[in-house]
Amino acid sequence: MQARQNLIWPHLFTARDENYKLLNSDNKKMQKYTLILIFFSLAWPGTISAAREQDTSDTALAASIDSYLMPLAEEGKFSGAVLLAQDGQVELARGYGYANHEHRIQNTPDTKFRIGSLTKQFTAVLLLALDEQGELSTDDYISKHLPDAPEHWEGIKIAHLLSHTSGIPNFTGFADNLRYERLPTTVEQTVARFADKELNFEPGSRFEYSNSGYVLLGYIAELVANKSYEDLVSEIILKKAGMEDTGYDHPSTILSKRAAGYSKTGDTLVNAIHFEMDTPHAAGALYSTVYDLFKWDQALRSGDIISKASIEKMETPYFGSYGFGVDTDEGQVFHSGTISGFKAFMRRYPQSGTSVIVLSNYQFSDPGEISLDLAKILLTAEES
Repeated sequence: MQARQNLIWPHLFTARDENYKLLNSDNKKMQKYTLILIFFSLAWPGTISAAREQDTSDTALAASIDSYLMPLAEEGKFSGAVLLAQDGQVELARGYGYANHEHRIQNTPDTKFRIGSLTKQFTAVLLLALDEQGELSTDDYISKHLPDAPEHWEGIKIAHLLSHTSGIPNFTGFADNLRYERLPTTVEQTVARFADKELNFEPGSRFEYSNSGYVLLGYIAELVANKSYEDLVSEIILKKAGMEDTGYDHPSTILSKRAAGYSKTGDTLVNAIHFEMDTPHAAGALYSTVYDLFKWDQALRSGDIISKASIEKMETPYFGSYGFGVDTDEGQVFHSGTISGFKAFMRRYPQSGTSVIVLSNYQFSDPGEISLDLAKILLTAEES
């Protein structure tokens, strides 16, 4: 998990970058990109076959995306899956690189990746759904639902947790955090790690990203509904959205099509360290696929999970540019995710109807920047 990446491209809808005018209907240019694809298929047979597993009717767009992503995969800068959508329709969904290097299993759009802090969107929607059901209110002080809350939490509201304005210190920044991440635990034990810590600032006075706040939100949801966070997410969100390839990641479970996570030691690719999902909990414990995250986006837009009024509340900046579980800035709604061995980025442009999802099993990749470039390629193709 990591703090939000404020990777903004302010002129996405107003500027046409000549470097991305790659394709049009001109026969000579189409021949050029056919040659490019032939070159890539010869140079990188492992990646191109994975990329072609999910085809697209827009061959020009596919050529542009491949010519951008395949060199990154070959250079060891990206491994994962991407999905680009426009106006509710998938324009392209492809995998690049290996889901498992040791067994040479390639990534596809159906590969399951840990999504890290993209989980926070689900947690925010869960709390808003419980609000609509009358189980709680985002304006409630958290002490109402936590009988043993310490005195210094008295001024904290659920809305403060959702917007990272509570002042509760981020436990993933504690000096001893690494040893906890590798061990099974409970949400109560994780909350106890930061409950006695002084607040960093007065609630509501500033923004400071805190995984502690989102673990606490999951704990509150469990206490209010008398169900586990895992069951609540499944019942309130995943089943309604038809997301059969998303869930709470338990490392001990045999999970079909699960990607292995990778990191680096110097320049050497290595298996990421073992990481129990008990610790991140509602702040980052979910896995998903690019297809399922597209279903999530569409279900959320339709109002099938929470009302459009609640969605507006979620996407309205509470402090700075951050709303509830998402960042909203420069005409975008977005969030990043990082967890041992994985990185993710999901961004949407409401005005143009564009959605870009990037999931990677390389912890050192940059899906935020990649998603910006992919959005640029897609929008340029739409304008052509």
